[in-house]
Amino acid sequence: MKVKTALRKIIQTFSSSQSGALLLSYILPSLDRWWYRVSGGKNTITNLLLDLPTLIVTTIGAKSGLPRTTPLLYIRDQQNPSAFALIATNFGKEKYPAWYYNLKANPRATCTIEGMTQQYIAREINGQEYQHYWELATHVYSGYQLYRQRIHTRPIPILLLEPSEIQHSVNLE
Repeated sequence: MKVKTALRKIIQTFSSSQSGALLLSYILPSLDRWWYRVSGGKNTITNLLLDLPTLIVTTIGAKSGLPRTTPLLYIRDQQNPSAFALIATNFGKEKYPAWYYNLKANPRATCTIEGMTQQYIAREINGQEYQHYWELATHVYSGYQLYRQRIHTRPIPILLLEPSEIQHSVNLE
């Protein structure tokens, strides 16, 4: 068990480095999608190797209007287990990830977590809610802190996805 933990730490350290993140940004999504299909929708390479919580999200392309599916890390707050956050770091790159633009254009998404598929609505969070989920995120994956240090030209958005049956009321007063 100690060897497995040590190996995961080494892989996480590599994956959060600038060269590791660049390399993995090109190969990991394809490997995760492949392993997700092979495992019958129950797992990804990221989850197996790094023990990080991953999901498969399908959005509608902001420009194309076509379904776009990608594996992502997600952050869950035990106080609100039906919702989860997605951190738009894009492996520490200066550009926003495509899925972020897709969810901003159309906040409806289909997400599969541990073989369970459900519809969600995304909203960008800020203020104390943002700080809360950022803190949770850095506890889940220490690489987020390094990504923040490398991203100089943009903020790192956090989107909260909640089951689509939950409605938010807006006070217009």
